[in-house]
Amino acid sequence: MAETGEPQTVPGPVQAAGVDTALPPTQAAALLSSPVSRQGSLCPDEFLCPITVLLMSEPVLLVETGHTFEKSAIEQWFDRGNRTCPLTGVVLTSTQVSPNLTLRKLIQDWAARHPTQSAVAQTPSSSQNPHPQPNANLELPNTPVLPNSTPSHNNSQNEHWAARLPFAHRRAPRRARLSEVLESPLPPADDDEPLEAAPPENQEGNAPTVDAEPRLSLAAEFDTIGPLPREQLLVLAHVAAPETGKRVPVDLVAVLDVSGSMAADRLPLVKETLLFVISQLQSSDRLSIVAFCDRAQRAIRLTKATEQSKERLKLAVQGLRAGGGTSIASGLALGLHVLTSRRERNHVACMLLLSDGLDNFGGGADFVAQNQDLLTSATRDSVSVHTFGYGRNHDEHILDAIAEGTNGTFTFVRSNLEVKEAVAQCLGGALSVAAQATTISITAASGVAVLSVSAGAYEATVDEAQAAAKIDLKDMYSGETRDVLITVRVPAAEGDRSEPTELLSGRLQYTVPGQEKLSRSPNLTLLIARGEGPEGTGPNVDVDIQRNRLNAAKAMRVADRLAGENHLDQARDAIAAAMDSIRRSISGQAPACVALLEDLQLVGRGFASAREYQTEGSKVAKSSARMHSSQRAAYSSKIGASARRPSEYVQYASTSAVQMRNTASSSM
Repeated sequence: MAETGEPQTVPGPVQAAGVDTALPPTQAAALLSSPVSRQGSLCPDEFLCPITVLLMSEPVLLVETGHTFEKSAIEQWFDRGNRTCPLTGVVLTSTQVSPNLTLRKLIQDWAARHPTQSAVAQTPSSSQNPHPQPNANLELPNTPVLPNSTPSHNNSQNEHWAARLPFAHRRAPRRARLSEVLESPLPPADDDEPLEAAPPENQEGNAPTVDAEPRLSLAAEFDTIGPLPREQLLVLAHVAAPETGKRVPVDLVAVLDVSGSMAADRLPLVKETLLFVISQLQSSDRLSIVAFCDRAQRAIRLTKATEQSKERLKLAVQGLRAGGGTSIASGLALGLHVLTSRRERNHVACMLLLSDGLDNFGGGADFVAQNQDLLTSATRDSVSVHTFGYGRNHDEHILDAIAEGTNGTFTFVRSNLEVKEAVAQCLGGALSVAAQATTISITAASGVAVLSVSAGAYEATVDEAQAAAKIDLKDMYSGETRDVLITVRVPAAEGDRSEPTELLSGRLQYTVPGQEKLSRSPNLTLLIARGEGPEGTGPNVDVDIQRNRLNAAKAMRVADRLAGENHLDQARDAIAAAMDSIRRSISGQAPACVALLEDLQLVGRGFASAREYQTEGSKVAKSSARMHSSQRAAYSSKIGASARRPSEYVQYASTSAVQMRNTASSSM
């Protein structure tokens, strides 16, 4: 997987590299110089069996998870009837192991150079247990050991092993902040291929024309309200991006999980997906490929997708090999490093991050806090990270957090065969950006107060005087829409009640890709009629639809949190309440709300049991909530089925996204 020159790696704990050949000297050197990791020994942690905590002589990969163990130890683990991964507790469908020859050679080389330390690493300390030998009378726990619980076995060896096994309720003890995983500075990545001069008007890659601009509209919850003061009134701010039919050049980085669990049928499908991506890029686009297992490595620099260069990109894809664990943070870091180090920049930049496993390093619930600097750098450089988790064992918590922190999407890909369509749909949208840095500015009229703004996934601020608000909508794809609900307080009607009351004014700011100039829409003023009755008349169905959408997305998040705390009954109740509210609303029969009900029902099924929640429910809830709160389509099995018949379920998918997905489907 090496490119011209020295391989570009993000150092980190290594078990087996996702490369075509043996580990490059730079990686081996990083391993052999690892810090002290065991009493009296300079043995790298990666050379120690996670079960016995002793130096491995026959390291083998557990194929399904990519974790490495001493052969005799993992065999005895399975002989006892266990069918879970000793590190993560994930239920296994296969107990297949394969020799980790790369790691064994590294261990042998290290042991030959450090005979004293090697002897220490092979000998149990007073707090450790003997290295399990074949036919040893070794007892392993058959049931998960929860945190702070006491193992039921009296054997001290069992207690030691049980204390090290995290299962689903306890993460692997080998956790690290990204700063600890990245033991040396990131390698230079400012070698991106230079861009060519902008093409002539209406040629490939040219920006949308100026007259194709996003539009802002404002609407109140009612056509008419009474003359008395009204404490709360909803206002809908709607933004529609134009269907330009054009596209702009993009800088794209594909960050791929090549851990051991990818070794079966998943990596070939990912390769096929990347080859499709390459086929859809134009000569003005650029692509870089980053692969990660225990560490990340750049397979090819940011390269223009000319017909000649596409052959080099294809070779980089074909050279990917699976092995090792999963360090999502390392992949994310190197992928962002490629984009933030560019000497020249296309106006649109995004990352596709694909993973099928749990993060072995630097993961957990505090991933965002540990890696906030990464997410901040992505936001600062206007890089959207779109994450894809496929299969039942991926780390949806991390992937969802990355997407949320970078204005990306999180897609749960249930079947391996759906990876290509899922990535294609996302790519189709990313290649059709129509407006960037899109911002709504709201100014309240005299006497009117802006109480709050509900913008879903987008950041909104209200000034202290409650006189103005700003909503940051980021990038918008061709044909996409955004809807924001603003709650205002309206004063009593003054003077002639036949005169309408001014509520607020709004203006849209944005940049057209390929143009530096900031564009502003004309100032738009919203008035509302005042009548005699106390209640409002002429309810606005569009406002009600968006209220239902935002409430549904919130219900999904709340239910997901409750289920994660093992309150499944309350989670199901939250979903049922949201569905009942939609059915009783004035827009309950609208196609968009019917689609919401379908999605809520699908999410609710994921809370049927703890097992269902852990395997699929959490993933479906997070992906669906993210999609509805951002109004940006994320592929799912349901979308794939609905696309074959008229359906409002794909309401968020842009025309270009649907076209790209259909192209991928027809090529399978």
